[in-house]
Amino acid sequence: ANEALDLAPGTHYGFMAQDVLNVLPDLVKTFSIPAMRDANGTTAEPSQEVMAVNYTEMIPLLVAGMNDLKATVDQQNAQIDLLQAQLAQCCAGGPVDNRSMDALGSNGGPLETDLRIVPNPVAASTQLRYTLATAGRIRLEVTDNSGRVIEVLEEATRSTGSYTYEWNTQQLAAGTYYCTLYVNDEPLVKKAVKLNER
Repeated sequence: ANEALDLAPGTHYGFMAQDVLNVLPDLVKTFSIPAMRDANGTTAEPSQEVMAVNYTEMIPLLVAGMNDLKATVDQQNAQIDLLQAQLAQCCAGGPVDNRSMDALGSNGGPLETDLRIVPNPVAASTQLRYTLATAGRIRLEVTDNSGRVIEVLEEATRSTGSYTYEWNTQQLAAGTYYCTLYVNDEPLVKKAVKLNER
């Protein structure tokens, strides 16, 4: 076969012409290999139709594809770096005592109304940890980037103290969301970043 195709002896590597034909049909040509005859004129091998790939024309396409792939990888690495920085910033405050219902904060001073999302960025679930400095009506809701309300998580009347809401985010698409804690209609907003699950 190497002789018929005018190839050097040994092992050769390349693409399956049928696979290339499905993606880049202009790079595949069909040609005929004439029948091989012996010294008596008897047909030793019949003629064949074969497909060949134009590798020279493929090189710039492969280089362009590699450049696109590198740009995508660079962009994803930048996003990962940003998320890691946000995660480090988010967790720098230390853990929160979920059981605390005291009217004093951890520094001994009066409670301040607060909302934290732990962990954030978010995978399948996270906790919304909130502290109320004043008793009253509360509502926890989630909106998307456009401000559309995705879900109202909790509505209740609460005393002063600290509370935790277990938020299941499995059904949410990856992206940025905003969690709003309303205390007597006064909003407190925190951003949540949902990651793709692996």
